[in-house]
Amino acid sequence: MPLYRTPDGAEFLAASPAELAEQLRESKFIPETTIASWMAASAERARVLDVVLRTDTVEHHIQDMLDGGLLNLMDD
Repeated sequence: MPLYRTPDGAEFLAASPAELAEQLRESKFIPETTIASWMAASAERARVLDVVLRTDTVEHHIQDMLDGGLLNLMDD
């Protein structure tokens, strides 16, 4: 199962983008109520770092996080 790490060192094991998104959503102090609202809030926060995150699908959102350096894939 792939291991992902955030820039602040948090690590997540997830078998799919949907599972990773759910773990990331739940890791917040006050989690968003849905994945869609989490993606929207995440995309808004990323704008501060000049990173564009698509919110059309979980797969695109996670890929954009990886491409933008907001997540790192530690192993396959």
